[in-house]
Amino acid sequence: MKRILVFVLSCLLVTSCTKDDDSEKDLAKELSEQQKEFVKEYKHVVVDDLNLKWKKEIKLFLDGTITTDYEDMVKNTLATFNNFFSDGMKITLVNTLAESNVHLYNGPKSEIANLWPDIYNAIGDSDVGYGSSSWFSNSAEGEKLIDSGRVWVNQNTGMPLFSHELGHVLGLGHSSQKYCGSSIMCSVPAQEFSSFDIAMMKILYHPQIKSGATFEEIESIVTKLLLSNEISF
Repeated sequence: MKRILVFVLSCLLVTSCTKDDDSEKDLAKELSEQQKEFVKEYKHVVVDDLNLKWKKEIKLFLDGTITTDYEDMVKNTLATFNNFFSDGMKITLVNTLAESNVHLYNGPKSEIANLWPDIYNAIGDSDVGYGSSSWFSNSAEGEKLIDSGRVWVNQNTGMPLFSHELGHVLGLGHSSQKYCGSSIMCSVPAQEFSSFDIAMMKILYHPQIKSGATFEEIESIVTKLLLSNEISF
């Protein structure tokens, strides 16, 4: 009798999972062609880059050649980024390195050699900018969360590059070649955020998205956010 019960329960579970899988597939069929393209690009830019995010306030310290004009431009750009977050995330400027968790250095490449030797070596022949982040495993919630970052930008560059490197710190990878001409996350960043860039940030920093989740774990969430028009472009 016990064996029969176990068999029946196993069949019920398999049947339930199959129905759920079919339901998710049917839901994905309702996406427009543009939305389907977005899902592919989201997987490329975010999920294939580990799908990691912050869950605490980013405190950014500006270091190096920081003029009043540059700081004002950074503040305006951060205000734009902050509009993308719906899970309580926020980026603010702080006055000292000690209170920061993201350190930005604006200056020539030569000054990075002593400050961050590992980044200097990773930069290679580039003389533009670089962004990196580190993460830890939050065992209480079972998530991998970004908790610190470093950004170098050459002093002769402007806000598109700053946005690009900060995008890396926030968890974005490079855009695909198909969208490289319009995306801030292209290796040669566009001058402003594309509608896809904005939607990606809004989804990554949505309360329903778990940091470090696989594409299979979040695909249905992304699909529902698009179909409900909560996230649109």
